[in-house]
Amino acid sequence: MNSFFGTRFGKWLLFGSIIVIVVTVVSGLFIDKGGFPGNLLAEITGLALGVLATVLIVERFLQHQRKERWKRVRNLTYFAIANHLCDLVTEIFTYFPLDDHRPMSAIIEGRNHPNPLTIKAMEELISQMKDLPEAVSPEKSTSDIAVDFYEKIRWDIEQLRNVLLPRVIQSSEDQALIDKLTEFDNRARDLYNSILIHLEAVTHSVFPSVRNLVESAKSVYSELLLVWNPPKQ
Repeated sequence: MNSFFGTRFGKWLLFGSIIVIVVTVVSGLFIDKGGFPGNLLAEITGLALGVLATVLIVERFLQHQRKERWKRVRNLTYFAIANHLCDLVTEIFTYFPLDDHRPMSAIIEGRNHPNPLTIKAMEELISQMKDLPEAVSPEKSTSDIAVDFYEKIRWDIEQLRNVLLPRVIQSSEDQALIDKLTEFDNRARDLYNSILIHLEAVTHSVFPSVRNLVESAKSVYSELLLVWNPPKQ
């Protein structure tokens, strides 16, 4: 969460206040405390301390406000993240020739409430994806299929990258979740870049990028389980 003293203005204000306090206190030691100059320096010191104290109070108040706002939208945000993660992973079963569709049900169930079985189901899916050949037919490879798959999940990826990740970065104090979402953002960018390369010169790099994206989605969901506490119905 951003702090006032983390901004450029806040850093300069804090630094300037400290310099003023130190200089005036040291100077006051060499000036007649009963004279006008000494009183003036004392006033300046008091003013600097007052400004610093005011800023600290305002900072604490703003932090409290941010925490209260985040508390109201936290579970809705986590719910939306789980929805998009599970939806895009579920589409794997629709597009790719997997032998076992049983993990799909646990992944679908994980979109609405925290479900540890969703993690296991994603692991089973990733294992199946590793066993898929590069080509499913003489005319079509898994990377060709992955291009169509990306178009289907594009909206979910955009919501996670452009809406939910910035919201979590701005409001949440859970750095581990921010890191996992940032990693997911990188994997999504890698997938898009691999598609561009594949369309220019046919490669088999798109499907491995899809697998990396699913592995990253699993990591995000695993971290989500630690902080997602929806109210009981």
